[in-house]
This record gives sequence, structure tokens and C-alpha cells, in this order.
Amino acid sequence: MVDTVRMRPCNQNLGLCVLLCAGACGGSAPVIDRRIGEVHMHQYDTGAHLSVLFIAPGTPIARTSYDSALPSVQPLLYDAEGCTVYSLSSCENGGCKVPDPIDGGPVALDGLPRAVNLSFDEQLGGYDDLTVDGPFLPGGMKASIVAVGNAKVPAFTGHVQLPMPFSPTSTLQSGIGSGLEIGWSPTKDGSIVQVLLSSVPMAGYSMVATCTVDETTGRYRVPDAILALLPPAPRQLQLEITRYRLVDIPVGDGAGVVMHGGYSVLSALSEP
Repeated sequence: MVDTVRMRPCNQNLGLCVLLCAGACGGSAPVIDRRIGEVHMHQYDTGAHLSVLFIAPGTPIARTSYDSALPSVQPLLYDAEGCTVYSLSSCENGGCKVPDPIDGGPVALDGLPRAVNLSFDEQLGGYDDLTVDGPFLPGGMKASIVAVGNAKVPAFTGHVQLPMPFSPTSTLQSGIGSGLEIGWSPTKDGSIVQVLLSSVPMAGYSMVATCTVDETTGRYRVPDAILALLPPAPRQLQLEITRYRLVDIPVGDGAGVVMHGGYSVLSALSEP
């Protein structure tokens, strides 16, 4: 199962979004200043992937992006028009070190076709992931998390409405020399669309471009300036189009856990 690369929603500054909402949305929302965990429920067109991660210490939310509790450490090459481009370069002098996973106690995911219970595996050094072939995460359903917690992570509960499946189209198979355009049938249900394009060259560093898109538009053209930054052929282009929702769950003392429900469609093109 392909693991998504984690980038930025909400005008490229999730930390600002959370802090502003805490102060402007009636003053009742707890302020989240750092993330200590992430919960993922990703449905792909071929199967589903569910996972959990807790870390200590937490990451200041301004240093996180998209659906991750880990700090952003890769070089940022572009940040405009709702898009970012990162170079997946090698790490020198420990510059890409991130916090180690910790045991945050048993986690139950409910509201799904069957109950899912994830626990920390000491030998693995992390939580057991669940991978299911075919459709598993029902679009439109409310999925809930119940975390028992322990001395390292407080007990908490939360939920996210899973987005509806979709069948986006793209011009990727025609190559990107004349641009890259994507289309889908919008639901206008409050979900968001993410377009993730990665370029893996035969030699050198890979790059990942991510754009956050208004789901209601039903179409999108990746900025040509982004395509110009990608390494030249020979390369493999990988495109992931996701309809998703994110929820940051406050767990006390300024800490939060981000919960992601998404439906993704993958495609690829090899350019000699």
C-alpha cells in the first residue's frame, strides 16, 4: 500500500488555522499548539490502510503539515497558489531526525464494517497497521476513535466523517509537457481535494508537489511553474488524488491528535 506524503492544507499554514479558530470561533475551541499523534483511515481504489502514531515530545503545530504529527524536515522549493514542492534530498548531520514512536495505549476505531483495534508492537517499534483489500471504509459514515491512553498519552475520543469515493480523471498518461489537468464530480459536502505529484528520476533526488484544491470546483490544473521544478526524464511520475477530511482532536494541555479520513486514486507514468 502506498503511504501518502504529508503536506499542507488550509492556505499552507495549519498551525495558524487552528490557533485562529480557537480565538475566533466563539472562543470555545481549545487551543492546540502541538501535535502528539496521528490517526489515518485511507481508502484507495484497491484497498484500505489504517494506522496510528504517537510521538514524544510533540511537534509545534506550525512545524507540522497536512495529516502528520512529525515535523516537516525536507527542503521546501515552492510555496504559493495553495501548493508546495519539496525536495526529498538526503539527510546530512542528522537534519532529518524526527521523534521516535511511543506506546500511547490501545486504540479502537469504530463506525466501520467491523471494529478495528490497534496496539503498539514493541518488536516493531510502532503500532500494527491494518491493510484490507478492496472497499472497507464506507463513504459518508462517521468513524470514531477511542484511545484508552496511558502515562504518556491521555485518553481521548474523536470522530471524522469519511469522504465519499470518487473517480477523478487526469491527463497524466498524455505526459505533462502541455500541463497536467485533473477533473472529478464534486459532492460539495465540505471535503477537500489534494493533488500530489511525485517525480522519481533515474538519478538524483526525488521531488514531491502537493496542491490543496477546492472540492466544489470539480477541476484543477497544476501550475506550470511547479512542473518546471520537477527533475527531467528519465523519471517516473506518480499521481495521487485524494478527497479527504482532517480533524484535530484536543487531548489537553495544548496537545492534539490529527485524524484523517480520505479516499485516494493512484496512477503512474514512466517517461524514458
